[in-house]
Amino acid sequence: MISRILVAGGYGVVGSNAARLLRKAGFEGRLGIAGRNPERGEPLAREIGAQCHYLNNSDQASITAVLDEYDLILAVLKDPKGHLLDGALARGIGFVGITQSPDTVAPMLFRVRSASSGSPVVTLGHWQAGMATSAARMLARRFKTVSDIRIAALYDRADPMGTMATEDTGEYMSRALIRENGLWLWVEARPAVRTVERHGAEPFQAIPMGVLDTVSLGAVTGARNVRFDIGVGQSKGSAAGGRASHEVHFELDGIGHDGQQLEVRAVLSDPEGQAHLTGIGLVAVAQALVDAGESQTSGWQLPETLIDPERALDLAARFGATLRESAPEGDAERRSDFANAATPLPEMQG
Repeated sequence: MISRILVAGGYGVVGSNAARLLRKAGFEGRLGIAGRNPERGEPLAREIGAQCHYLNNSDQASITAVLDEYDLILAVLKDPKGHLLDGALARGIGFVGITQSPDTVAPMLFRVRSASSGSPVVTLGHWQAGMATSAARMLARRFKTVSDIRIAALYDRADPMGTMATEDTGEYMSRALIRENGLWLWVEARPAVRTVERHGAEPFQAIPMGVLDTVSLGAVTGARNVRFDIGVGQSKGSAAGGRASHEVHFELDGIGHDGQQLEVRAVLSDPEGQAHLTGIGLVAVAQALVDAGESQTSGWQLPETLIDPERALDLAARFGATLRESAPEGDAERRSDFANAATPLPEMQG
């Protein structure tokens, strides 16, 4: 049973959002936040009733001292040598990592599969910790057959981004894995730029990005063309004079259940920005692990098989994010029925 959760990197931009949202979602168990400068995390720890720890993922002693106190690690930091993952596997502790890419996922997979531990390990190198994939999966339910999935995230420079996320974005934007006519192709990002239209706002230019949403959605939908892009521009939140929001734009094409051609256009938006939406994604995964129990979640896990997308979007709506689908006539927006903020959400038990 998972009743003790550690957010490694828990007082950074993304980690602090995840830690706060865990409490708001109803997690009442032991909650820890950890990093190299624990004094920076003490105000947050007092605010949410958490423990603050020193953790240096290059220092085995610090890893050993902290991990023995927890059942699940949310790794919101880079762990290039896999020390945190190895520590979790050695102790039978659940592990969720958000920094994997198509380039790095294979070593992690083989490490987990070769370990004797039955603890759950979740590969979460998806945009906003799987929230974009959950939204696309919900939209795909409108189709009998999906042929094309195009996703584009709009990053507003006024939206705070942590050091790790800034470094990752630059790394992931050099080249990307896309699916084209049923083939998986590595493409140089900048020559593959495309224009993304926005309802009620200026379009923006976006280039492919190497996140795991592409391979996830190619697998679960069978779409022959899948790509994930990122662009920079002014969000609707900034344009309205408020704080920067985060937008993820979806374009899905295929055949509907009535046998007719179908196009679906939608936007997932969080008025609190990209770090907040990532925090929601982490909470959705933690919630699924807490609720499912060890017998159902041992070993390698993927968000597309672990998370119920409807529940994930209800969680997002509860915390202010919305998935809006363009009306068929294209001149209005309507809130999708599956993102109903009024839907009560069970509290996390821990």
